[in-house]
Amino acid sequence: MGEKPLALLGIGVQPPNPSWGSMINSARSEMNSHPTLLLWPCLILSMTVFALNFVGDGMRRRLDPRASQQ
Repeated sequence: MGEKPLALLGIGVQPPNPSWGSMINSARSEMNSHPTLLLWPCLILSMTVFALNFVGDGMRRRLDPRASQQ
């Protein structure tokens, strides 16, 4: 599920507030002259995805009853 469906439901970031997706989209046109405008939102988004992946893996290891039987 993307950012737009959440905004349509009223749970996402509302238009005057910046979001990582809108920051990345607006920085794409300035990529050649100001690469840091694109770098930081992409790095933060990637780190968040990796962190959530690690949390999910840890929860699966702790809560999966089949993993403790092996």
